[in-house]
Amino acid sequence: MVTPQFITEDASDRSVSTSWKDFKSPKLRQISQPSNRIEWLEYLGSGEDGIVFKVRFGQEQPVAMKIFWLTQRPKPDIVPGGRTLRRYWAFEKECINLAIIEKIEAAMQKAEADPNQEIVLTIPTSRQDAIRNLRAFSDEARLSPIRPQKSLCPPTFPNITACFGWTKIKRRDIPRLRPPVWNDVDDDVDWHWAIIYEFVPPMEQDLKIGQAHLDFFYLTGFSLEPFSMEAFLEMLQTGLGLRVASGQKESMIYFEGDFFNRGFCP
Repeated sequence: MVTPQFITEDASDRSVSTSWKDFKSPKLRQISQPSNRIEWLEYLGSGEDGIVFKVRFGQEQPVAMKIFWLTQRPKPDIVPGGRTLRRYWAFEKECINLAIIEKIEAAMQKAEADPNQEIVLTIPTSRQDAIRNLRAFSDEARLSPIRPQKSLCPPTFPNITACFGWTKIKRRDIPRLRPPVWNDVDDDVDWHWAIIYEFVPPMEQDLKIGQAHLDFFYLTGFSLEPFSMEAFLEMLQTGLGLRVASGQKESMIYFEGDFFNRGFCP
């Protein structure tokens, strides 16, 4: 199977590139030196995209492992006129979003450490504005002397659930649950993609913090999808709480949103 273009085998403990070229081609990195021994501690929840367990690699601290149902990209739909329409693939969307968020955080750290660098944003009212805001985090924009006439500084990077990278998991190693929890899978492969997150114990939710997260992602070029009650409860089950789930937002470079609707020309 060909490795998808939105992941890389580079370890997640390496430095993060923040050029505009790399923002336009984000790749989620692999977890650093994972142990072959996995201790399955607890089933946390499941949903349309996959299933989540609390696990431990070797002697490390517990983490949350999100295992995706579909290992291969779904076949495209045929629309009137014979055109093809690429279908939603949860693993792709989540990897791209996480890789972009990682670059945003790295860019903010670089700007804080260098007085010659500055990140300048504007209030986005279109898809093009959102992309322009995302570009503001790139090396080229941070070092540019040209600034928008109406601008604002980016908010503090939010305390969101940390991502440690992607990995693979054999289907036979996934614990069997009673009653069964399963969804459509690719029968011609015997493994699944997984993303490893910081494990966040259930806690009381602070709506002000949640709103700050939403504001941050709005300013940094994401279109936020509305949450259903089922999705919200799933987030609580998996320990994400109001820390915005990576599958519930879309970068305007890759995904068309309802609010930002202008085309993107790299």
